[in-house]
Amino acid sequence: MENSTQIFGIRAVIEAINAKKAIDKVFIQKGLNGELSHELEALLRKEGINNSYVPVEKLNRLTKNNHQGVVAQISPIAFYDIEILYKTL
Repeated sequence: MENSTQIFGIRAVIEAINAKKAIDKVFIQKGLNGELSHELEALLRKEGINNSYVPVEKLNRLTKNNHQGVVAQISPIAFYDIEILYKTL
């Protein structure tokens, strides 16, 4: 079920979060460990992004690419604050 609303790889997901991409959910491989994975988890908590710890088989079904234990679902549409939209009219 791979599509253009997914990004995969720890660094790619960290960069997407830092770039303020609209991320719906991040799937993290259970037992993933390392400095980058801890950095990602801290960033997810800081930004309040929904995430789940899943078995590697779930990640393999989501993408055939080298996911490095992380797959993020990007929102296909952008959401804006109604006050900001009103001010631009």
